[in-house]
Amino acid sequence: MNRLARHLCLPLLVLTTALCSAAERQPDQQHEQAIEQLQASSADIEQRLAALDSEIARTREQSRPEKDQRDRAEARYEEAKRALQSVPSVANRERVEANKFQFFIADNQYQRAARDLERLEEKRQALLDTLAANASEVARHQQGITRNAQLAAEREEQALQAAARKAARESQLRREKEQALRDSEQELTRARREQEAAMKEIASLKARLATNSAARQPSTAPVTTPVTVTVPVTAPPATRSTAPARPAPPPSRRQAAPATAGSSGSAAAVATLVRNGKDTYLKLIHDARSAGRSSRQLDKIMQMKSMTDNRVSRETSHSLRHLGNNLYQGNSMLRAGATEFVIGGQRWTQQIPSSSDREPYVFMLDNRDNKQPKLLLFAQSDLKR
Repeated sequence: MNRLARHLCLPLLVLTTALCSAAERQPDQQHEQAIEQLQASSADIEQRLAALDSEIARTREQSRPEKDQRDRAEARYEEAKRALQSVPSVANRERVEANKFQFFIADNQYQRAARDLERLEEKRQALLDTLAANASEVARHQQGITRNAQLAAEREEQALQAAARKAARESQLRREKEQALRDSEQELTRARREQEAAMKEIASLKARLATNSAARQPSTAPVTTPVTVTVPVTAPPATRSTAPARPAPPPSRRQAAPATAGSSGSAAAVATLVRNGKDTYLKLIHDARSAGRSSRQLDKIMQMKSMTDNRVSRETSHSLRHLGNNLYQGNSMLRAGATEFVIGGQRWTQQIPSSSDREPYVFMLDNRDNKQPKLLLFAQSDLKR
């Protein structure tokens, strides 16, 4: 199923990446197209400026005779006016009028040529203004491309950081699962060693019992004396390699049945959700401390599974510390909904109400009766009152 999901998601991931790259590339393409158009326009303007400069030079060269003629006419006119001031005669007055008329005609001819040159200069200035505006627009579009590149680099850096964080989380979860597996294997090995030691002790006691029984029998009439031997044996957790536990007798009406655990081969029991149970919690702590903590008892690992439509939607691992007297304690946050708790081969279930969603809880495993272990859930808010 996971392999099929990967095959289905991989093309979708490639398509999504391509679409995102195209969407990020589109603004840059618009900037580049605008720059190309502006550069083409500037090249055309520069060609027109070159042609206009040639025309201006030619017009200025053509207007030089009119300017020289105007300058000479103006000089004669000024000289006639000075002569009239020196000798106010009729001849000098007529000379002034004649030179004035010649200067007027020469000036008109020069002004027509000057106006043509002025129009060419204005046209040249307009082209220069347009060329400067194009250069400013090109710079603006180049800044847009640079800004988009910086944003793309920032997004890539953020994506790399998110991928690194995800890889770190996955690595942490993998290490936790491997540690939980190692702890389970150690607990199973310890249980098997205790079982083997107990079986050897039973065999040794049986042999000694048989020897003592034979020595006490009289030679005339054999008499069989019944002897009862009780051997304490720590029952290992039920696994696939060990025989299933014998079913516990059904609880009476006065007995709290929801607290007992079901084995891996039977239906799961119901964990006890204790409310306002501070006194019960303190009594369990007192019982654990009064008995002392045994170095042979290892901590346990509890798998907590959130169920949705009879399927596991979320699974986490939590350590239960051995307090003493076969009492274990752990802490975690519960989510609303059906939840299954698995410790070794023992299972409990409980429907967590929505009012307790994401509320921190304290787990207490009471394994003093290993045939009917109990799992108690205490809200931390009740224990602080």
